[in-house]
Amino acid sequence: MTDTTRPRFDLLIEPWIPCELPDGARVELGIRDVLHRAHELAAVHDESPLVTAVLHRLLLAILDRALQPKNRDDWLALWRAERLPVEPIDAYLDRWKERFDLFHPERPFMQVAKLDEKLRAERGKDAERTAAWRMVMESSSCGGHIAVFEPMPADAALSPQAAARGLLAFQLYTSGGRIQNEAESWTGGVMRPGAVATLRGSTLRESLVLNLVARSSRAPDDVPPWERARDVERLTRPAAGPIDLLLWPSRRVLLYPDAAARVEDVLTAAGERTTGEVADPQMAYFVRNPKNPPVALRFDPDRGAWRDSTALIDASTGGGAFQRPHAITQMAELILAGRVPRAQRLALELRGMSTDKAIIRLSRAERMPVSARMLTDSDRVATLKSALELAEAVGTDLERKALFVLCERALAPTDREAHKNDVSSLRDALGTMAQYWGALGQAFEPWLLALGDADDPDTALPAWKDATRRAAREAFRDACARLGTTARAFQAAAQAEGTLAKLLSEHLGPARTDAPAPTAGATP
Repeated sequence: MTDTTRPRFDLLIEPWIPCELPDGARVELGIRDVLHRAHELAAVHDESPLVTAVLHRLLLAILDRALQPKNRDDWLALWRAERLPVEPIDAYLDRWKERFDLFHPERPFMQVAKLDEKLRAERGKDAERTAAWRMVMESSSCGGHIAVFEPMPADAALSPQAAARGLLAFQLYTSGGRIQNEAESWTGGVMRPGAVATLRGSTLRESLVLNLVARSSRAPDDVPPWERARDVERLTRPAAGPIDLLLWPSRRVLLYPDAAARVEDVLTAAGERTTGEVADPQMAYFVRNPKNPPVALRFDPDRGAWRDSTALIDASTGGGAFQRPHAITQMAELILAGRVPRAQRLALELRGMSTDKAIIRLSRAERMPVSARMLTDSDRVATLKSALELAEAVGTDLERKALFVLCERALAPTDREAHKNDVSSLRDALGTMAQYWGALGQAFEPWLLALGDADDPDTALPAWKDATRRAAREAFRDACARLGTTARAFQAAAQAEGTLAKLLSEHLGPARTDAPAPTAGATP
């Protein structure tokens, strides 16, 4: 007998995934409609970059399991089709439709039924619930440290649509450490350490296919949570494969809906954690410090992601310093095989967060245009590395030498030395380095496209040197202006100008007299 009193929310049918139409309008759709209409949609786009990232992973997990492309021919057939193949997708969704009910009594989507009873048996006491709105990542500390005066929203209950989106983001981005209903520390969500990188197409269909990786074999247990025979457990285990990692259940969760399917409370506890260091299939890894293992590319409020863009483009894998996301490696292989034109322009999207322990400092989405040649041409990658190394070297000496002299002379114009802490404080207050890196960040995208399009990659480096020199000089000039128009300020600027000229000459060589004026580049 069917229970007609309990709330239901069928994620396959009910509208809950925010999508963008080609004209910029927004619409919410269920999973089935999103996949049926992917060729008509511009993108999946939530206000939160973190939610957008996990929704892409959900759709990719479904497509991988429904279509299972095994080789380049399978992938190219999907790429050349006008729409995603409806029949195998519907057959897959029909098979698992009971597992996509957000409030199913036995297997609720991405949750553990009767979690309260299981925790009582584990702990010997009742588990503690928390407000469901804390799952909304950018609204709270998300399961980690909770500020004493953290405000509760005016309407703390979540709609089933918001609860579903928040549940996915919470599972994959929740913080680690001491967590609720757990005596020992536990790891955070698998997406928290880095920024996920995806290829962007002109439609959602293209974007999904671009990030769907063909594989000749699949482990039997490399499946998403809804296909597993058993509930999520509190355990440590190795990842079965890339699909297992896409929606890794880091927490056991149970939502508590009211009769109207609105969710006020949620129960959370330790779920599953991976053994050892596991590389996420959508992240780029690189070695920043040779003494340490590779780290994932991530967002830093003080460091633009473009400064580490080699991690996305460099072809080295395995034992090398870099490891690209799987979809980018697949695209490079298709280009080398002649299946994708070398002149093709691509767009890379990065989504992720920056954290201070358990607190989210920012969440961000960035797009980086890149020519297909950049993924396969080692000479172009070498030029990119040289350009980024030059920018770092000039930035380091601008801060430590030219600006230090400027601020030291401004504080102590005579032979006595200013206190180093005072010099550092004044230097930071001028905001010069943020201006320098901001200017170079604006110049980077058009320069990267020009590097990919150039017949000879070496011809692109002088333009980058010009941009670096210009950014350093303009940032230094503004720093001098902020010091004021006193005699002391003018004297300090004159002394530091010589230091700046010397370091620019050392790193960049003599300035070109025929250097072109900067122009803005268009993103494809």
